[in-house]
Amino acid sequence: GRPGEPEIPVMRDRIENLIEQVTELPIKELAQDLRKTMAALQESLQAARRTVDILGKEASATSAQARQTLAATEHALVEVQGSAQKTLASIEKLADTTRGTVSGLQPEIQRAVVSAREAADSARSAAQRVNEFADPGAPMRADLDSTMRDLSQAARNLKDLSELLDERPNAIIFGK
Repeated sequence: GRPGEPEIPVMRDRIENLIEQVTELPIKELAQDLRKTMAALQESLQAARRTVDILGKEASATSAQARQTLAATEHALVEVQGSAQKTLASIEKLADTTRGTVSGLQPEIQRAVVSAREAADSARSAAQRVNEFADPGAPMRADLDSTMRDLSQAARNLKDLSELLDERPNAIIFGK
């Protein structure tokens, strides 16, 4: 003001304070830091997108391979199941056939067991008689030894004849 006139003290206005504070702020540096941060964020975002794209492609390829593997496995399991069913049917058929065969042969088996017992009894009896003949003091022993020598000679002669007939089959007709 003018001299002599009363002056009203002026208070600084809030806006001026705000403007002063804002002018004191390092806006240029803040803007540069913000640009750098934004550039780093942009770069990180692009790297993340590339990684997601790669992972998506790999996941897609892995998923396709997994589907192929599952399809092949399913096909193999179906084949194995079919083979197992055929094998089971064959085993059941074999069991039925075996059951029928054994049932049909049971009377024959029983007769064979009886015959085997009878043969064992006869063999035991024959062995006792042979023991009686084989006893060194038995009167038939000398006759038995002589008969055994004769049988051995006859066996040798039959062997010679067999060899001759093998070499020359017509020798029986024309002689040696």
